[in-house]
Amino acid sequence: MGFMPTEMEIIEMTQFLPCMRTMGFMPTKMEIIEMTQCLQGGGVDFADFVELMKPKLLAESRDAFAPQQLQTAFRELDSNGDGALSVGELGEALHAVLGEPLSPRELAELLHDLDLNGDGRVSLQEFVKMMSLTQ
Repeated sequence: MGFMPTEMEIIEMTQFLPCMRTMGFMPTKMEIIEMTQCLQGGGVDFADFVELMKPKLLAESRDAFAPQQLQTAFRELDSNGDGALSVGELGEALHAVLGEPLSPRELAELLHDLDLNGDGRVSLQEFVKMMSLTQ
């Protein structure tokens, strides 16, 4: 078995902590206790692994982008320069990233999730929150 569990593998708790350390995470004793309380049977399957690592990965990603980088990216996505991303601009950006367009329904759902003030557009502040995963 490899160090990272696949969907069918179980990683023993004794291997889980070294795996976390290999990924650069140094859990405190309290975090280790909390993690072991979440587990059944002494092992970690893929779903458990994802669930246990999610808070750590989210915390890491918050600091992944510098504010200046986010402002630059936002300006590039804001093709009409009005200071907000429309559903069309979001669609164009995601099409470029994903290689295929999202449906109008998918775009509407995404806008609904990102548009915190309900104005129908994504502001720089909303964009930063989205990219920082701190919503």
